[in-house]
Order: sequence, then structure tokens, then C-alpha cells
Amino acid sequence: MATLAGQKVKDAYPSLLKLESGTATSTTKVIEDGAGNDTALKLSTTKVEVNGTLLFGVTPTTGETETSALFLDASGNVIKRTLGSAAFTSGATITATAPIDFTSDVISLDAPTTLSQLTNETAATADSFFIYDASATAHKYITLANLKSYINTGVVVSAAGSDGEIQYNNAGALGASPLFTFDETQVVYKGRYIAVFEQNDGPASAFWSAESYDIPNSTTNGTWFNTVYTNFLCLSINYVVYNATETKKRVGRLDVVWDSNSAGVSPVVNDSIYVTFGSLTPDVLNFNAIISGTNVVTQASNSSGETIYIRGSVTGIKNLT
Repeated sequence: MATLAGQKVKDAYPSLLKLESGTATSTTKVIEDGAGNDTALKLSTTKVEVNGTLLFGVTPTTGETETSALFLDASGNVIKRTLGSAAFTSGATITATAPIDFTSDVISLDAPTTLSQLTNETAATADSFFIYDASATAHKYITLANLKSYINTGVVVSAAGSDGEIQYNNAGALGASPLFTFDETQVVYKGRYIAVFEQNDGPASAFWSAESYDIPNSTTNGTWFNTVYTNFLCLSINYVVYNATETKKRVGRLDVVWDSNSAGVSPVVNDSIYVTFGSLTPDVLNFNAIISGTNVVTQASNSSGETIYIRGSVTGIKNLT
């Protein structure tokens, strides 16, 4: 260790430390040597500042019970902070419980199948779901009872089509048609046929339709309706015919049969009259059928002296084999 003993001031002053100027004040000043070289220290009457690396030549003594530590604040000041004893526990580890997984420095969620399952038999109304509240930007929970109430009252599934149209599965989505409606008193279908198939894919089916014709007087073989002759084996038509004032009326059944394999065989027609009212007899209104192209054409002739209204419920029997 160097000593100042026996040295002259002119020789020793470069080794002496001094303030950069004046005397010590509340403002830090650089500590420099006698030759004007700055050191890493600054000093004031209340503060010591290190402008560089603070180095301990000897490692500080290790303590076992102390819970206070020194930290730097945002301004670089050294402050003391007392921590919980767990912060100093040797060998502390993090143990994750499913479905949380902790691997290295990554925290993740496992698949829900790592947990026990609730079913519709075991789920209780107080059971809850983890949910994010977007309006409050916070995570919350919702119970099964809350969620059920929300679905029942807050989730609205729009119906397809217009008011009164019956809903049906249309390729996985709700479908509707103006031809198929319900008005609380009746189901109305306005398509061509209502089809009923034999149980268990049997060989026969029935197709129902409604057919009408307002046939003027002096009409011979006017077309009532057409049926593709290869599609059916026969027709059975329950009908009513009447005049405008309904002073003439007739109810009966018209049966038409033909060879659906050959257009060259003429249909056979049988008109069974159940009841007549007035003089609307087969002499003035009669039915027949012909093969025309691909159709069986059901016809009517009227010589009653006035327009006659024909209304019929048609059943067609189809061979599916």
C-alpha cells in the first residue's frame, strides 16, 4: 500500500482524490484525481453515484433468514424491497394440473378429454362455463342454468319462407314452400301429387291430386287433365259435377285403366254414378279417355245447355317393381 509519508506535495498530489470543483453540495460532483482524471464516482452531501460497474471484490456473505433485497427503480436509484419467504425457497417448481400444461417456458391448454366428463344425466344447473365478457373485457363464468335460459329466450332461429309455410329439412337447412302451408285449421298442399308409398319399400304406391275443369256447353271431348300413361297403372276419380246455380248435380266415380306398356291399347273407362240431382245425366255430360302421345287424356263432353263445373279427387296407382 502506497503511503504519503515522506513524499512532497508536488510529487504526491496526482494520486489524491478531490471534487471536480468547489466543496461538497447537494448536487453530485465527479470525483477526480489530482491530475484531473474522472473516476467512476460522483458524490454529494446526500448521495453517492456510480457511473459504471459496481463491483464487489469479495462476494457478500450469504444470509439464510433475510427477506429484503436491493432493486433499481425507474430512475436508477437503489431501493430496498421486502419479499415473501417463498421467493427465496430453494428448488421451487411449478406443477400444472390438467387441462393446464407447463412445458419449459410454454403454458398451454390440453384437450378437454384429459378431464372427467359430465353427461346430460350428471350435469347440474349450478355447473359453470369459463367465458369472456367482451363488453367488460374480462373473463367471467356462466352457469348451465344461465346458458339454458339464454338459449331458450335469446337465441332466435329464423324460419324459412313466409308466414304459414311448413318447415322441412332442405339439405341440412330449414326450407319452406308456398305450395305447402298450415293455417291452424288445415294443411294445404298445392303441388301436383301427394304420394303415399307402401310400407318397407313395397311394390305399389298411391298418388293423389285434385283436378278441375269448367266445361262450356257444346264441348265434345274437352281435355279435363293429362296423366303420363307409363307412370301409372290406373286412375280412380271421385267427382262431383254441377251447374252454376247447383240445380243440377251429379256425384260418382270414374275409373280409367290402360296398358302402361303400350300406347296402342285404348283406355277402358267406367263411370259409376252414385247420385244425381236435377237432370245432369250421362246423356248430357259424359267422360272418356284416350292415349295421346305420352299421356292418358281424361276428357268430358257437355251438351247440357250451360257451363258445367267438374271437380275431382284423383288417385293414381303406380307400380314400383
